[in-house]
Order: sequence, then structure tokens, then C-alpha cells
Amino acid sequence: MTDPGKGTGTDKKLKIGGRVLFIVYYLPPMGSSGVQRPLKLIKYLPRFGWKPVVVAPEPGVYHTFDESLCGELDESGAEVHRVAGNTLFHTTGGQNMGLSSLPESARRIFRSASSWFYLPDNKKGWIKPALSKCDEIIGKGDIDIIFSTAPPYSNHLIAADLGNRHKIPVVMDFRDDWLGSHLLNLPTSLHRKKMARLERKTLQQASLITAINSAMLMSLKSRNDDETDNDDSATPGLSTLYMVLPQGFDPEDFPDTHREAAPDTDPKAVQVAGRDAADDTAKSAPLRITYNGIFYGAQKPDVFLAAVRALLDSGFINENDIELVFQGGLEKPVLQRISELRLDRITVNKGYLPHRESVKNLFHSDLLWFTVGRQKNENQVTTGKLFEYIGTGKPILGLVPGGEAARILDAYGAGYRADPDSIEHVQQILIEILSTLRSKRIPPVDPVFSSTFNRIGIAGKLASRFDELKSHQATRRSNPDG
Repeated sequence: MTDPGKGTGTDKKLKIGGRVLFIVYYLPPMGSSGVQRPLKLIKYLPRFGWKPVVVAPEPGVYHTFDESLCGELDESGAEVHRVAGNTLFHTTGGQNMGLSSLPESARRIFRSASSWFYLPDNKKGWIKPALSKCDEIIGKGDIDIIFSTAPPYSNHLIAADLGNRHKIPVVMDFRDDWLGSHLLNLPTSLHRKKMARLERKTLQQASLITAINSAMLMSLKSRNDDETDNDDSATPGLSTLYMVLPQGFDPEDFPDTHREAAPDTDPKAVQVAGRDAADDTAKSAPLRITYNGIFYGAQKPDVFLAAVRALLDSGFINENDIELVFQGGLEKPVLQRISELRLDRITVNKGYLPHRESVKNLFHSDLLWFTVGRQKNENQVTTGKLFEYIGTGKPILGLVPGGEAARILDAYGAGYRADPDSIEHVQQILIEILSTLRSKRIPPVDPVFSSTFNRIGIAGKLASRFDELKSHQATRRSNPDG
């Protein structure tokens, strides 16, 4: 059995390549963080000899659409097949229903209600049309690997069925845990037992399981790894392998002036700086603190906003010294809280922006921040924005408990942690950060550590495992009794 994270480098001499069937629910024109991981793998796997053949549903109701990502998908040259979604998100409306039509409160209620009736999730309606299209594609030959990414977990059910019937190696990727997900709230113990059985049965068909961090991977492994080979799997005789495949940043999303300094391109060039030197207002402008993304669940801005208010009231800073920038869209409860705390004058709400524009704005910031808050299995939670923050080389503040996010911040070099429950502690850390920003004494980032999150290298890491699985499959077919 391979331990998580061991022997997973991209320095393998074995380079084979082939065609990989991608089973993806979130794909452009859908936007937000769930789209980025599959999109960037589709974009960069061809550099390592692997051509993605993508099967995805037609876009239905979703909280965010980003048409700018469609060009990136088209430029990848991937073969994309769209099928009917057949979910409630597809029968009640279409792409034109954007962020304002699905506020977080409505999404939370819908998730809770649908958990009574839909296992593994409310996207299961797309399983049948996806299987039909995938069977057609596989029937034409030349599919070497099946890759699915979740959530939604319905994607893994599709992959498991295909792998079992066609005897093709299956790689199942997790952006969130399954039964241990911080977002999963099953209504009864019976639902949980059914989900546990479904998870185990599905993962038995995987030749490789990947997850965004080691805590998540160990959670999956603890429930599903019995240390035995699965003779009914797509690759009998090969125990399921486990590998950390982290989230990351794409240097091609950076402004032209920063691409050459992206980690893993020229590590020595990665330095922490204040405002982008190209911003000629930097010397006179207030310190700009930016949050990228939306707030949902336990990830709320209340403690951070209260700490900023306390800083203003203490006289440590005044309203001319600081600017709070939010990219992604602020819903009514957050806007009300900003108003109640009298932070309107220093708040800039940019709404949802095209992805590359939002990344560009990170370079015009002095400090980037995010929050994990307090929630179930919080040690697993690492938000996608953290890794794009790392790519900029900027100072990062995380309102995080212990766990993976804290570990990453500590290793980054210019990371700061604050108790997500304590206004006083967040205020204290902000004083420390603002003081070092004023004196330009921010500690340097670790370029070697940062480079591990470059999406080009991440795609190469996955491609190496694809090569190994294809090689094993070819050996077995040529020597079925070996």
C-alpha cells in the first residue's frame, strides 16, 4: 500500500501519455472556485502527453457564471461533450439565473431539503445521460484512464460504473471529503449508513484516490482502505493508491509583469512586496486589504469586520489609512453588518469579476485575507483562494483554527494566523501586520514551498500517475496470468 503523499513526484522517467475521460459537473461557463481545478488540469495535462475528453452537463441554475473562462476551455483544445443535466437545477431555469437568484440562504435551505431525497447528492439526475455518452466515447476506443472529481459525488458513481464495466483504471479526485465533508449534513442515521455504504462501494472501483490535502486523504483512507486488493476493480492486482494533489495557482492568470516571477518559474524572483510597483498611487494610497470570493457557511466576515472597527476606534488607524476590498459579491446580511459597524466609507464591493481580473487585483493589494471559521472537520478545510494568494507572494492573514490551512500559512513564510472566534486576537494580529507593512519588514515567502502549488507542476504530478496506471494495465493485459 502506498502512503499518502509518498513517491508522488513528477521526476519519473516513464512518460507514456494517452487519452483521459474527464467526468466533470462544474465547467465553464460556470464560475467560482469549483471550476478552477478541473479547468486547469484540462488545460495543462496535454503538456505531459495526456489529452482530456470531457463529459459535462449543460449548465443549469448556478450562483456564478464567468464567460471569460469559456475562452480558456476552448483554447485548451479539449474534446468537450455536453449532455442533459436532468437535475432540479436544469428543470427550473438556466444560465441566466445568476448570483442574485441563488443567495447563500436559499442554497443552504435547498441543500438541507434535498439531502432527504437524493443520495449521494442532488446532481444524481445527470448520471444516466453521462453514462450513455461515456459508453459511446469508450466504445470508439483509445480511452486509457477515467478521471472524476467531486463534489458532486455523482461524478464518482459514473466513473465507478464505467471502470467496472469497461475495465479501465479510474482516478477519483476529492476537492471536499465525502462522508466527512464539512458541508454534508445528513438528516438521519439511516441516511448516513446508506451514504457510508455508497462511498465504500464506489471507492472500491478506484485505482487512485487523490485529495487536496493529507487530512482529507487520511479521512477517506481510514473509512475505505481495508489493505486488500479488489479483484473486481478496473485494475485487479493493484491496491488502491492514495495521493495528495493540492489546489494551486495558474501563473498564466497573473498580469504579464508578474508571470516571470511566478513560483516554479524563477523562485528567486518571488519576494513579498507592498502594492504593485505599477500602481503609481501606492505611496499615497491607504493600505488595501482584499478578500477574494464569497462568504458561506462558517466562512463569515463578522469577526474580521469587528476587529477592523476596534482598530479604528482605538485610534491605531483612521479611515484614510485603510481600505477593505471584496471581490466575489456581498450578500445583504454582510452589507448590513458593514453598515452597522460604520465601515461603509472604507469598503469597496467589486462584486463578481472575471477570474483573471480578480487575480490581477490581488497584486494591487497590500494584504490578502481569508477565513475558515469554526465548523465540522475544520482541520481539512483549505479554501481555493489561499493558493492564488500564495502565487502572488503577498502577505496573507488567515482566520483559521489548527489544521491544514494553518500548516500551509506557517510554511509559506509571510502568513499570519488569528483565532477565528476572537475579535481581540484578530485586532492584535492586524496591528502586527500593519506595523510591518508600514516599516516594510514583512518576512520573505518560501519560494520552494510556494512552487509546489503551481498548477503546471500539479498537472505533471497527476500525469505521472496516469502513466503508471496505463503501464500497469498494459502489462497485465499482455500477461493476464502474471
